[in-house]
Amino acid sequence: MAYQPPGTTKQHSAVKTFWLTAGALGVITTILTVTLTKCMADKPASTATTTTVQTTAQATTTGGASTPTSAAPTTASSRFHKEAVTELRVPFPSCYTWVDLDVPKMTEKTGDSDVMYESCGYTGSLSHYDFTSLGVGPETEPASGEDCQRAAQSKALARVMKEDLTVGKAFCVVTTRDNVVWLKLRQKVGEQDGPDLVFDMVRWLG
Repeated sequence: MAYQPPGTTKQHSAVKTFWLTAGALGVITTILTVTLTKCMADKPASTATTTTVQTTAQATTTGGASTPTSAAPTTASSRFHKEAVTELRVPFPSCYTWVDLDVPKMTEKTGDSDVMYESCGYTGSLSHYDFTSLGVGPETEPASGEDCQRAAQSKALARVMKEDLTVGKAFCVVTTRDNVVWLKLRQKVGEQDGPDLVFDMVRWLG
């Protein structure tokens, strides 16, 4: 039996144990690597695709200058049909001048009247008749009948005195037949104390 220095057997055992442990760890590492590689290979491609789509959608919606392209703009349709601009001349009354704006014409039938130009008991005034609305209108033609309708109802007037009927004043009227009329005073003709009123008129028929 060959001579062995003291402690040599223990050293050999330690070395042997070390290499056995390292070998076992190497095998485990190899198995884990193969397993993870297989899992990644088996992972559905749809997950990556879904993540990309979500990221793109967030960038589109959160970007200040970005706007969605999938939704087309909608335009609200008006229930009113616009007629061309015409002239309406309302003569100064001996007492009352009733105006049917649905035709339009001067009328003696008060039930068809939408506005009145009157001088009985007043120096002269313009007012609306029963079941109609008269309000302050925009100086320029409204974009739609609905805009003029809102003005007639939200900026309502009971009466406009003759001295306040200055050229350039505009009014919106909702008639007895629920049509809408924009009137802009273009000219005052005749006597200063009793002028005829000449309006530019636009009608929207409901």
